[in-house]
Amino acid sequence: MDKTLAVVVLMIAAITASVLVTWLSARARSRARIAELNSQASDEAATATRLLTENEQLREQIARQEERLRVLERIATDPAQRIAREIAELQPN
Repeated sequence: MDKTLAVVVLMIAAITASVLVTWLSARARSRARIAELNSQASDEAATATRLLTENEQLREQIARQEERLRVLERIATDPAQRIAREIAELQPN
């Protein structure tokens, strides 16, 4: 009976050790995956910030180009006398 009890105790210990190793391994994989996802989220946030900044710069550039285009359209459609007057007004006396 003592041998049987020792075998049962050893089997229970082996099963417990196996379950513990499996659980620790799964926990380590989960933590590694969480760290990977956090890193990806950080990279995506940096990319989003960079794109937002670039977008704002491009919007400002487009606004400046549109203003220049309006000036050129006005020059192209205004009579020559008005342009000559505006140029004369800009020249120092």
